[in-house]
Parts: sequence; structure tokens; C-alpha cells
Amino acid sequence: MNDLNLRVAAIKLSAHPKRFTEMRDSIVKLPLKWQNAHAGYVKQFGAATNSAEQLVIVRDIFNQTESINFLADLLFACPLRHPLRNLLTRFFSGNESIKGEQQTHSKEFLITALRAALRDLESIVIGNTSSDFLNEVIVTISGCLQNFPYGRDALAHEIHCFIPLLPRLLGLYWSTISDEQLADLSPTRRNDYYMYIKILLRFHVNCMSEYKLELGAQHFQHLWSIDELAVAVARHGDTPWDVRSIAGLSIGHNARFSKDFAEYLVKCQQMDEFDELPIKAASLLVLKKSDYNIHGKQALDILKQILGRANDNRNISNLLVYMSKHLHTYSKSLASVHLEDEPLILYNQILIELMRFSIEHISSCIDTIRHMCANILRQVLQHAKAIGENAVINELCEHYHRSCMSIPALCLMLQQMVEVYGTEMVLQNCPSIHDKLFFEHLGREDSVNALFKCMMTIAHKENAFQDWHSVWCMHLVSAANLFSGVSKGIEDVISAAVKLDKQVLSVLLEQPKVPFNFKLMAMLVARRIGQERVVNEALANNCEEIRLAAMNENDDWRILALTFVVDTPRLSEPFTQFDIDLISAFLKHNANNPKAHFRQRAYGQLKKMCRRLELNLAQQMKAPNILKEDHILNRFVSTLFEMLSLNLFPSANYGRIWLSLRLLGDLIDMMERLGVYWQHRVHPQVYVYLDRCLYDSYEHNKERAVQLLGKLQRCTTQKPREILQRLLSARPPDSATGAYQLLVYCQAAGVETPLTLKQPATELPKNSPRYFMALLECLALLQTGINGALTDLIQAAKSNPLYGLLFASRLLLQQLNLKQLAAEQLWRDYINQLLQCCLDIIKIMLPVVASESPEGHLPVASTEAESNQEAKPGKEPKHEQVVLLCAWRSIKEISLILGELSTRAPLEPENKERYLLSRQQLAVIGDRFVQMLGEIKHRGAFEQAYVGFAMYCHRFWHSDEPELNTQPPIWLADAMKMIDGNGDYVPCATRRSAGMPYMVQALICTELKLGTHKMFSESMTRLLEVCERRAPGPEAVIARNHAFNIMRALFRCSELGNLVDEFVGRGIQCALDSLVAVDYAECNSASLMLSALMVRIFGVERARSDDGRLHVRNRMTGRIFFTCYPKLFDYLHDGLQQAAVHMEQSKGGQTLQLEAMLLLLSRLYPSALEGAESSLNLDKFVPFLDKICYVHDKMSRRRACHVLANFLSPTQAKERLRNLCMSLCALKYNLEQNNSAWDTNALHGQMYQVLELFRIIGWKDADLIRSLVFLLASIAVKIYNINVDDICIFRSILNTLVAITQDTQQTKYLNTELSIVLVKIYQLDHKDIYKRCVDAGISPKFYLVFVLHLQRLTLEPENLLPSMNRLLVQSPAQDELPAELHKFTIDLWLYVLMHHESEATNARSFFSNKELKYFQFDPNLAIYFEALTPVQREMLSMQLSHSDVVRKHVMTLVKQVERGPKWSPEMLSSLYTLMVFLDKLEPSVVELLIDSDVVDAEPGMSICMLRQIQQESKWQEIQPLGLQLLCYAGNISLPTQSIYLRWKAAHLVDSLTVHVLQLLQSNDALIIGIYIRIVLQLLVDESDMVRSTISQMVSKCVAHILADNGGVKAVNLLPMAAEELFLLAVFQNMQMYSESSDFLISVFKIIVEPFVGDELQFDDEPEDDGDVFDKHEVNLYCEGLRVVSEVAKAFKATFQNNEQLISAVNALFV
Repeated sequence: MNDLNLRVAAIKLSAHPKRFTEMRDSIVKLPLKWQNAHAGYVKQFGAATNSAEQLVIVRDIFNQTESINFLADLLFACPLRHPLRNLLTRFFSGNESIKGEQQTHSKEFLITALRAALRDLESIVIGNTSSDFLNEVIVTISGCLQNFPYGRDALAHEIHCFIPLLPRLLGLYWSTISDEQLADLSPTRRNDYYMYIKILLRFHVNCMSEYKLELGAQHFQHLWSIDELAVAVARHGDTPWDVRSIAGLSIGHNARFSKDFAEYLVKCQQMDEFDELPIKAASLLVLKKSDYNIHGKQALDILKQILGRANDNRNISNLLVYMSKHLHTYSKSLASVHLEDEPLILYNQILIELMRFSIEHISSCIDTIRHMCANILRQVLQHAKAIGENAVINELCEHYHRSCMSIPALCLMLQQMVEVYGTEMVLQNCPSIHDKLFFEHLGREDSVNALFKCMMTIAHKENAFQDWHSVWCMHLVSAANLFSGVSKGIEDVISAAVKLDKQVLSVLLEQPKVPFNFKLMAMLVARRIGQERVVNEALANNCEEIRLAAMNENDDWRILALTFVVDTPRLSEPFTQFDIDLISAFLKHNANNPKAHFRQRAYGQLKKMCRRLELNLAQQMKAPNILKEDHILNRFVSTLFEMLSLNLFPSANYGRIWLSLRLLGDLIDMMERLGVYWQHRVHPQVYVYLDRCLYDSYEHNKERAVQLLGKLQRCTTQKPREILQRLLSARPPDSATGAYQLLVYCQAAGVETPLTLKQPATELPKNSPRYFMALLECLALLQTGINGALTDLIQAAKSNPLYGLLFASRLLLQQLNLKQLAAEQLWRDYINQLLQCCLDIIKIMLPVVASESPEGHLPVASTEAESNQEAKPGKEPKHEQVVLLCAWRSIKEISLILGELSTRAPLEPENKERYLLSRQQLAVIGDRFVQMLGEIKHRGAFEQAYVGFAMYCHRFWHSDEPELNTQPPIWLADAMKMIDGNGDYVPCATRRSAGMPYMVQALICTELKLGTHKMFSESMTRLLEVCERRAPGPEAVIARNHAFNIMRALFRCSELGNLVDEFVGRGIQCALDSLVAVDYAECNSASLMLSALMVRIFGVERARSDDGRLHVRNRMTGRIFFTCYPKLFDYLHDGLQQAAVHMEQSKGGQTLQLEAMLLLLSRLYPSALEGAESSLNLDKFVPFLDKICYVHDKMSRRRACHVLANFLSPTQAKERLRNLCMSLCALKYNLEQNNSAWDTNALHGQMYQVLELFRIIGWKDADLIRSLVFLLASIAVKIYNINVDDICIFRSILNTLVAITQDTQQTKYLNTELSIVLVKIYQLDHKDIYKRCVDAGISPKFYLVFVLHLQRLTLEPENLLPSMNRLLVQSPAQDELPAELHKFTIDLWLYVLMHHESEATNARSFFSNKELKYFQFDPNLAIYFEALTPVQREMLSMQLSHSDVVRKHVMTLVKQVERGPKWSPEMLSSLYTLMVFLDKLEPSVVELLIDSDVVDAEPGMSICMLRQIQQESKWQEIQPLGLQLLCYAGNISLPTQSIYLRWKAAHLVDSLTVHVLQLLQSNDALIIGIYIRIVLQLLVDESDMVRSTISQMVSKCVAHILADNGGVKAVNLLPMAAEELFLLAVFQNMQMYSESSDFLISVFKIIVEPFVGDELQFDDEPEDDGDVFDKHEVNLYCEGLRVVSEVAKAFKATFQNNEQLISAVNALFV
């Protein structure tokens, strides 16, 4: 254990983990003694250039006897954990030889050399005073104690040399810390000295443990000197607890060595000061097992004293951390103690005391304390069991029965008991565990789940199955019955139970009430662990349930069902018909799922299915019988091919195409690997569909379609001239489609229309002639376009924008083997021409993308072109947009072409005979890349130039030719010169340096692929030096801007990973220093880099809590932060100190740097180990933050108060709040003396402090908070009456009072005196308050919120609403009441009534709790409602719903509200929604339908409509309005409406369904058609919530209609499955119209009207509407053609004898 601690301490020595890593890999310097030696082996070692060479040299020279002394000195010169140190340690331990061979050197010889090296170290220490060097010597000597037997023996012989040095070194360290003249010692340096002391004392403790026999009386004086200094260290309050603990151990070991141990224990027993706690506690650790016979009583007394001290200071977290770690070590030392009689009684009492400490703190929120206490408890239980003592477990059972612990703590305690004593004994002593814990919390609490699994597992070993089953299985079944959905906790427990015993599955399946997903999970687990027989029986009995699970609306259920049939123990498991049917059904209903995570999970399982299918087919092909076409596997393959082929229909959504293309490709690959003919299985329509996929908006879908067409087509029908014309389109999607069509044409085995060159070639190459011809045609068009662009760029950008041709050329070149092409002169000529075209286009386009404003740059155009644009405004894009699109996309394609050519083409320097790119061309390409990245200002252009340049650099870095691999460092040096303004190009000074950061990033990141990062380190160092120099002048400012922008890109780069961590600290310092720069550009660049660093350190910001607090994963303990970046502690410490002084002395000035520092510190919080391991504590910042809380800047005050509260413990927060009360007392006295002079900033800062501090301590000290409230209320009234101009400070005080009062529901905290002074605020002139707020431009809402909380605390529940009405409705200031207060009032009533309705037990409630998030309520409303007692909520909601005053006020506001600046847009909707919850709802359905087109009335109108319809008694008057209601539902269900409104439409349809189904026999085709259409629209809605709601309605409807036929069970179906069953059920109920063709055709047309579009004419190309990019549909999920097809299929299946209907349906698809 000591060795482990020593190693950890040695590792923590480094200021930064990165520095420690570099230290391990660095070259070891020659020891000082050998630097001038002339021995050959010394010179050989000194000439090594890296650590790997040094390792080889040491292996070679170790066999030389004369080198042993050198190697021994070298061993101690190496840092710990260095590879060379590890090797030498192994050699000097006699482990250098191979097994079976004789060792080279004897043990004595090696030890002698080590002793000589240790003596040399002693002589070095004596003459040196450098603390850092002396510490390194102690660390390297300490390495002798770490798994180094020979070193341990050598140190034993020389220990007498080092003991005298220890007090001198300790005195040197301690005097540096305690010297008052060195008070300005930086916190970081002070922490280093504490670490040095810790290492030194740890070395002393280890020496006393290991070498006490080697020490004699001559060392007493030195040891006592150490003892005196150790006492000072242990008693020093600012010293970290770990250091103080080791100091106490040092004292204890000295006492045992001096033979005065009994006297030492007596002194420890008599110590009573808190600072002496480490000395007293350490006395327990130096006790031997035999000491308890003599000193057991003293040990018990000392233990009680330190536990009492810990109990008195339980709020000091670092003390509890220290105590828990200390007592854990002590509890382990109590093992195997053999005692009798009284010592045994004392020993048992010690165990009880330790048990009580662990139980008291096992519920701690600090992980270290909680885990240590659990381990202490386990150790104590083991010791008690060993001696046969039951007092400990009896007391634990009493704790359990008292129920005074939290559930996690209780479970942790019980788990330790179970692990030691077993389940049976624990249940005997605590029989109520099942009812108390498992019944209510199993599956909901992780700690309960862990306890249940632990007890169940151990009980399985203790009991027979029947007994175990009756208790544990049945309780698990009872817990599972309580869950209707997915529960990860229950699933884990069930999985554990199934793994324990194979009979569990059978038991679970017999339970009818257990949700089937749990059963299915159990079956899956059983299958995976090989319980095949049980699983097969379960499968035979549950086929229907599994099939329904695959159609369930829950994603997890469906994936679980698929996994069950796919994921078998053996991949070659034969497919059954059930497996095939379920997989087919899954594909049918889930292929179009829009959720990316579901799609990935499903595809993973389906890939397993393909692999299993391949093994099945391979196994069948080996069988003697021929695999016939009607074999189950062949039919399955054919089904998959047909289904996936037809899934590519036009209007298929992205999810369906994505999944189908990949699975179809996997199937084809599988068949080709098996060598099976498969082309006949593909549906003929797939060729048309795949061709249509080339028009897809997503390029990866196009690529997949091209790959499939290449495998499917034997002869393509593509027409090359049409394709080439499409490449000239100005629309990027069209030109991309043309490029992929050209690729399909080139890769096809045969073509219907041969490509003829306009200029016939005399010769074609042997390699890829069709590709060559296509590329030549593209090249000719490129040259034509270049000529046109030189004449008129605007016209050329419209007629031949070039980028389509460039993209096609790049796409075709990607398919070719460039190494083979280099052998033919024709291909070399083509590459030269293409390269020349690219360079010409760069010259043309560069002025556009390199202009100061590329978005508005317009080359000189003809007057005719400008006049044409003015004459045709329409949809024609502007000239600037067309030119910019042409320019940046051309630059993009050229960059990628040049990059790919550089990467894939043979180069002249590498292959002088066959090459495609010469030296001159490579140089030109590099110059063009540097020019583009240096000059381009359009982001899209230089981002793609970065991609190409990265490929270019990658080829150069990885080349074996020095001519190439030495070029990137030269470019990087040139880039650094460009930063200073000395380069060939001037980087963009705006747009965040444009492409310059990308250039540097490409050069650096491509070097990483070689496994080195030298250029990165050099670049970062140089960039940081540029920022740190702070040179004056505009050139220096621009250089710093570029440096910041480049470093920002590097800090954000994910490829660099943790390499940037080394420079984060310096980067933050540079950024903060530049925030005070005069130049705005520098300040802006620095702030952007600081933002990137914040993301790098704390991660991407996650969702905040409701009160605005940062997510815990975006925060960090100060201990971890300053361990990673230790230099920042001194920097921030000095920065806050200077800011506090500056801001205190000035009344204005810059606060941006201070704001940034506070923003950084606001993400830190104190660690529980603060002060335990390090002295870099956050409370060092508190004095400066205290001063900043009163500065002139409001935001600085606010943030400083927030940070200050974060850095305080509850005890410190209470003390500071008490001091604030004293300050407010003085202010109150001055105000009473009519002294109107006060510091507004200081008072405002105090209010913020009170807010933050109250959030920490709450009402725990009620007297203090009452005093505070009294003072604030008194001051608020005084200030309001004295200062009529400053309403802001009055608002600040009232906000503070609101924050305090809203935190309690209990009126006992308010006494009479306090109520009187609070009522005085209410008695102020409301009208005057509103006027002052309006004049000051602030909202008066704060006063209303305060009054509401005051009424809540002072009035009876029945008086809340009348008082509220007097304040808001019947107030004399009603006419002057601002509109926002009217809105606040309505929202308040609405919020109360919504909650009351959502909590109602009525299943047909028209409002649910989850709807609240769709109403943007003021957060104060939620806080106010939560503060109400249940009685107040009930009374207020009841009075509101029945109040005539409220109803009249609402109706009055409805008439007054109009659109304009006075009323918010949501006011009318809120009023309509509120009317729903009031009795005597006045608007009828007719009136609502008339007003349904009123603007801003939704969603209130729809909620009103829903409530009216749900009233069964009104159906007779509503029935004539059925058509209008359906039309209204159809309008609000349109995809353009909000999700919430469409969701309400689903509820409205649900309410109308029962009545509409009665109208199926009404002969009204319009009602029937519109109803079915709306349901289908909602079933394919883009929102999962809307689809789920309507699917539940359909599930109930279908189950009701098909019940007589023994149909589908009552389950919530997947919308796709519900759609099919819905159509089937509805059409079956329309059989009476089977002969009425006109009626059925009308219904059909009405249903499919919104789904019929251009998709049905999918052979035609998309229309060009003038836009250069595709426009996405509103609903990306809906697949119109599929819906029409399903409707048509249902019509034809139901009315198959109606030929006229079938003809009309078929005609739609012609």
C-alpha cells in the first residue's frame, strides 16, 4: 500500500499530465559525473538521438562489467516510469537473461554498484539547495522501494546516509512555506512545496517501516528533528489533509522507533485541539495487532474522540473525505486480531464505532465518502463475523427498522450485509425488505435493483429452486406487472434471473399480467445462453404475441422482436417460416421509420440476418439435394429482393431509400459470394426506380444507386447527349444527377446509344475507352465554358456554370486506376489538358471568391443582362447569386480534383518513367492551393480547398522521396511568415482569417498520420509567442488576429484530440489578455478562441436546468481543472486581485476581461477533495470576488455573486449571509435617520448575494431568514418613499423577497411582525408603481408576483381568488393596468386550471400534463403554482372555474383584444383556452366554426372545439355540423400547422370517430372520404407524437370493429400497421356500397386527393421552377404514392367485383 501511494505521489509530481508523458519519452541525459568521461560506452550512449536508441545501447553494454557503475548512476538519473528506468530496474533485479541461461552479473556485484550510485546521490544532495532538484533526488531514491528488490537491499545498506538529510530538506521546504517574508509565494508554487513535503514524509514513513532494524541510536536526533517539523506540518490548517495525514504517520513511526510508544499514545489521547486531529488519528494506524491486548482501551478512546470531532464538523467535506479514507485503512488493519476477555470486548466496541460512522455517512452525496463507508462497513461485518459477534448486525437491523436512511443508503447497507452474512440471515432479521423496498421501488431505483440482484443471486446458492422461486421469481413477476412499458431496471433483473436458472423463463411465461416485452427479453437472454429447448417451447406458445410486438408502436418492442428472431447463438441457425414472416413484416412496417437511431439499430440486426441467411444457403448448397426454387430459403430471398426493389418507389422517404439501398446491396453481395444466379429475382421495376434514385437529394443514396445499377444493368438506356446537357444545368442537384448518370453510362457492360465525339479522335486508349470519350466531351465543354466566362461571366454562369462538368470529371476519374492510365500517352495528355483547364478556371473565379464581399460581387456585365434581370423579376435568381454559385462550386470541384490527382496519380519524383503529374505541375498545384487558402474569402470555397490541400499534403508527408516529404514543413514556415505579413500572399484580415487557419490545420493534421506531431508543437509554440509578445503597431495586431484564428481552428479540431491540452492554459491566458485590447478585431478574435477553449475544456453545452443552471457535464471541479491547467490558478488569482482593486477605485472602464474570467470560474465548483490533496482551493478567490460583487457593472456584480456562492460551503454561506444582515441593519438605520445617501451598486450586489446564498442554505436557519426578510421589506418601503426616480433597486429587493418566499409553503415562518412589514409593501400605491415602471422602461410584473406570494402566505385558501380579483380585475388602477399584466393574469388562471384538469382521473380528459410544454408560460407561474399547498390549488381551481367575475372579465377581454402593439399575439389563444376550463362555456360549436379563421386564435379554438364535442349530450346539435367539423379538423391537420395543433386534430378526430362511423351508412361520400383522408394524413404525419396518437385511436377502432371476427388484440399498433388495418376495417363496413360505383369512386378520389401529385408521373423529370436548389416538402415522412397504393389495394381487395371501380383505380396509375 505504501508503494502504491508513493507511485501515485510520484506521478502527481508533474505539473501537467502531458509534461509527465513527454518526460517518460524524452532522452535521458548523461549523469553529471559521466559527462566528461571518455569511455566508449558512455560516448555511444551520449550520441543517441532518441529514447529507443538509448534502450538498444543499454541492452548491448549491460554485459560489459566496466559499464555497471555507469548504468547504476544512469538508473537513478532516469525519471520514474521512464522506459529506460524500467529496463535498468529489470536488469539490476537479475532479470536480464533468457530463461535457462546463466545471469551475467551476480547479485552482490549489482548491489555494490547501486550502493555506489546512492552514495553519489548523497554527495550531490549535500551541496545543492534547489528544492526542485532535491525533490527529484528523493523521488528517484524512493524508486528503490517499488518492486525493486536489489534496490531495496542497496538502500538498506546506505540508509544511514539519507536519514540525516531528511530533516534538512524538510526544514528547507517548510521554511519556504511558513516564511512571512515570502508571503507573495504564488499559490501554485506553494502547492508544489506541499507536494515535496508529502513525498519526503512518505519516504521517511517507508524507511521507518522497511529499515527500522538498520537504524540505531545515532539517528535519534535526526528523527526528532523530523518529528518537530512534522508536528508543525500536521497542525498547519492550510496544509492539505493528505500531507497532514502523512505527517501524523511520520510522528507515529518515530514514536514506535524511540520505544516511547505508550507515552505517545497518552499524549494523543490527551490532544483536544482540532488542528491536532491528524496526529491523533495517525496513532491508530501505527498500532500492531498485539497492541490491542494492552492499548485497546486507549485505541477505543482515541477513536471515539476523532469520530466525535468528525461529527461536530460534518459540514467540512474534505475532513470527512480524509476521515473516511483514514478509517477505511484502519478497518483493514483490524483483520485477524486474536483477543480474549476484556480486550475482545474493547475490540468489538471499536467495530461498533466504525460501523456507526459508516452508517452515518453512507448516504453522503460525495462518492468517495459513500464508497469508503461501504467498504468500512463490509470490513467491520467481516471482522464481526470472524469473532462470532452479533452486536454489529443487530444494530444494523435496528437502523433498518427505524427507516431513518435514504433508499440508496439503505440498499447499500443491506448489500454489504448480504455479501457477508448471506440473504437468508438478512431476511430473518429484516423480513420486511420485500414489502418495504422491492414492492414499491424495484425497477425504479437503481440501488434497489442492485440490491435485489445481489440478494437473488446469493439466495439462489442458499436455497432450493422451489423456495427460491416462491420468493424471488414471484416477487419479480409482481414488480413486472406494475409496468406497462419498457423498464431498463426490470429487464436487467429479469436477465440476471434467467441466467441463474433455466426454469425462470417458464415461470415468467406462465404469468398473464407480465408485459410481453419482459417475457421477450427473457426469451432472448435464454436463447443467447443456450437454453434452446425452453426457448423453442416458449416460441411455439407465443408466436402471435411476438408478431404483435413487431407491430407495436414502441420502438424498443419492435427491435426486441426482430433481435429475437435474428440474433441466434449459432449464426447458421436454420430459418423457420415464423422467422421469415416476422422479418418480412418488420421490413414492411418499419422501412420508412424517420428516426436515425432506430434505423441504425434495425440495419444492424438486418445485416446479421443477411449473414445468417448466407450461412443457411451455403449449408443447403453443400447438401446432396439440389436447392430447389420453391425451397423456403429461395422463397425468402425472392421475397426480400422484391420487397426491397419495390421500396425504392417515387415519393419514398429518406429512411426507406436509405435502408432499402443498403440491404439490396448486401443481398446482391451475398449472392455473388455464394456464386448463385440472382438477376431473375429482381423486380423489373427496380431499374426505373434506381434511375429515379439518381435524382435523390442525398449523394450517398445516388452513390448506392449507381453501384446497384452497375451490378443489375447489362445494357444502359442512358442517352449521353442528354446527360451532357444536364451537366450544363445551373441547378447543382441536376448537374449532380447528370454526373451520376454519366457514371452509370460509363460503367455499364453495354449501351443502347453510343457516345460520338464532336471532334472524332484518331485513336482511343486501351484502358477505359468509354470513360476517356466521356471525359473528352466534358473537357471540350469545359473549354467552351472557359471561353464564354472570359467574355461574359454572368452569361456563362447561367448557360455553362462549369461545376457540373468538373464534378462529372472528378467522379469518373475516381473510378479509374491512375497508375494504369499513366502508361498511355493519351491519358497523360488528357490529364495535362484537364489540369490546364482547372488553372484557367481558378484565374477566372478567384476574383469573385476573393473579393471583399463575395456574396455581392458582380463582374462587369452587359447592360442587356442587367435590363433582362429587371424585366423578369419572377423566380429568376439574381446575377450575384448565380455568379457566386458558379465560382465557389467550381473552386470546390477543382480543389477536390487537384487533391485527388495528387493523392492517387503517379508523380514524377517517385516514378520518373510513368507519371501523370510532373514536378512543375506539382509545384503549380501547391502554389494554387496556398493562393486559394490565402486569398479566398468565401467559406464554402476555402473549406473545400482545405479538403483538397489536406489530400495534397497527405501524399507529400507519406512519400519516401525527400523532395516531397520535406515540402510541407517549408509551406508551414511560409504560412507562419504570412501571419507576420512577410509571405507571398496577404491573408484575409477579416472573416476570421478566411482560409489561413485551414491551411495550417491541413499541414498539421496530415502530419499526425505519420505518428508524429513535431510541426504541431512548433506551430502552437510560435503562435502563442506571437500573442504573448504584445508588440505594438497595426502589423502586430493583425498578426495576433491571425494567430488567434488559427489556434481557434486547431483547438476545435477533433483530429488533434488531447494533443492540444498542453497549450490550453497558455491559450486561455493569451485570449484573456487580448480582451482588453484597443483594437476591436483582436478582441473579437480572442473572444472566439476563448469560446472554442471553453468548449474544448467543458464540452458542448447541454440543456440547462429549469432555473438556468449549467448541466453538470458542462462543469468541472476546481481540483480537476487546476490539476490539468495549474498555471491558470496563479493567473486567475492575480487577475481577480487586480480587477478587484481597479474596479473598486474606478466608477467605469472595461469589464470584458473580468466578465470572461468570471464566466470561466462560474463553470467550476468545489471538490469534496478540496484541501485534501492540493492547496489550490477555490476559496482563495473569495476575497476578491467579494469586492467585485459591489462594482459599477451590473453583469459583473451578478456573475461575481454567482461564482462566489458556488465557491462557498453551506457553513460559509450561512456566515456570509449573517454578515450581510448586519450590513443591511446599518443601512436600515441610516434610512430611518433620513440619510438618503447609499451606494446603489453595493445594495444591488448585496441583493444578488442574498439570492445566491439563499439557494444554498434555504430555510434551514429560519430565524436568520426571518430577520433577513424583515430587513429587506423595511428597506424596500423606505427606499420607495425616499427615492422616486429609482424603481430598479426597489424591484431588485422585491425579486429577492420573492425568491425567499417562494421557497416555502409553510406560514409558520412568518410571524405577526414580519407579516405587518410585508403588507406595507402591498399597501403602496399600485398605480404609482405601474407608472414608475413604465417611465423606467421595466416590467411591473415583479410587483404582481410579490403580491401573489404574499397573499399565498397570509390569506386563507378561500380568500385567494377574491383578493386576486381585487388586485387585477376590480382594482382602481384597472384602466392603467399594463397589457402584459392582463396577459400574466390570464396565463396564471390558465396554468392553475390546466394543472387541475391534467391531474383529473377522467380518462376522457381533454387536456393532459404533457401539453403544458407547448404553452410558453412565464417561469414565475410555475414557481408560484408549485409553492401553493394542495388545498390552495384545489380551492383556487374550483373558484376559478365557477367565478362569474372571472368569466365576465374573460369575455370582456375577448372583445377588447385586437392585433397590435398593446396585446401579445398569444393573448387571444390564451383567452379561448381559458374559456374551455370555465363553467357555462358561452361559445357554441356554431360560433366557434364561424370564428375558426380568426388569426392567433389557435390552439385555443381547437381546445374549445374538442371540449364541446366530448360532451355527449350535445351531439344531437353537433351532428348536422359533422362535415364542417371534419373540414376544420382537416385544416388544422395540414402539415403546415404546428405539431401541437396537428396533435389536437388527432384528438378531435378521435372524438368524432364514434359518431362518424355511425354515418358510414349516410350515403354522404364527402364525409366518409374526408374522414378517411384525415386519418391517413395523421397516420403519415411527420411528428411521431401525432402518428402515435392517431394510431392509438385506430387500434381501439380496429379492435372494436373486428372483435366479432376474432381479430386483432387491443394493442397500440405501429402507424404503418394501423393504416392497413384501418382501411380494411372501414371498407368492410362499407359493403352496402359495393355496387355503387360512382359513390365508391367519389370516396376514392376524395381520399387520395392530397396524396396524388407529380410522383405518379415518375417517368418525367422534375420541373425546373427557377430555383437553383431542391425544395423539401413540408412533410418529409409522408409517402404519397405508397398511401395511394395502399388505398387502391384496399379498395380492390374489398370491392373486387366492382369492375368500374377497379378500372378507375387502375387508370390513376397509368
